[in-house]
Amino acid sequence: MPKSHALALAALPLLFTPVAMNVYAADAKPLRLIVPYPSGHPIDRVARLLSDAVVEQGGQALVLDNRPAVDGLVGTEMVAQSLPDGHTAVIVSSEHAMFAALGRRLPYHPTRDFTPVTQLAARQLVLVTHPSLPATSVKELIALSKKEPGKLRYAARTPLEALPVELFKVSTGTKIDRADDLRPITDIVDGNSQVEMADAFRALPHVKEARLRALAVGDVRRSEALPDLPTLTESGVKGYQAALWTGVLLPAKTPKAIADRIQGTMAKAVHTANFKSTLAQNGADVVGSTPAVWGKFIEAEVAKWKKVAHTAKLSFD
Repeated sequence: MPKSHALALAALPLLFTPVAMNVYAADAKPLRLIVPYPSGHPIDRVARLLSDAVVEQGGQALVLDNRPAVDGLVGTEMVAQSLPDGHTAVIVSSEHAMFAALGRRLPYHPTRDFTPVTQLAARQLVLVTHPSLPATSVKELIALSKKEPGKLRYAARTPLEALPVELFKVSTGTKIDRADDLRPITDIVDGNSQVEMADAFRALPHVKEARLRALAVGDVRRSEALPDLPTLTESGVKGYQAALWTGVLLPAKTPKAIADRIQGTMAKAVHTANFKSTLAQNGADVVGSTPAVWGKFIEAEVAKWKKVAHTAKLSFD
């Protein structure tokens, strides 16, 4: 165990009464945080930032355990089957809801088998177009699509990548064809596709060099990292909400007191200066929501993407 983690554990105050001791026993040893992604993956980097920030705040130390097998399903299942004692958790991404919505056979239920802790962060998806396209606003893009149906294409090799643009199509009635033989970012920069809901981290360098044109962000709130870019809702696409999120789950039936305590620690950690600034550099904003809000959010995400997948006739492949 790193020396900093050991010191953090040694410094924990003994403030618990005998009645509460069992509920808060998780403080006595580190929380094993399963990371169902390989080392160096963006979610892995968030987990490492979180671990450092939690220790910095004097909270329960985290021991990260990378389990990247089978698109992260193995690691997530491990937590679903763990004891609900506050000793094991998993960090999940948007894929947690999208896989369920696309009908992938999962070895767990995305909501019933977990206790929500907190949404850590959300990274913006940015509506971008190729600069050659004669549309400099969302309104103009929608009008162009309807005027010339079949002219616009977006790149998506998988149904997961297709969902955000398909939500845009459902929300606006636009006609944008999917090209599953093209690569997101690479092919729009090359001019082979024209429209994309792109990961802000990957898109922004191209936007800054004028290789892509950014029209709006997909979340319902403007990004602190992109304050001058309007949301799609502000641009007239009512109800559009899509972002790349990450958060923490515990096994189902974990006592509320344990989930609340861990949430309090993590919510405090994500608002530390280093955590916030590092995420902002990657086009992301911190969240730190309560377990109740986080749980309802995941349920809403599954329902939203399931509707989009049905309309667009998308399924996991």
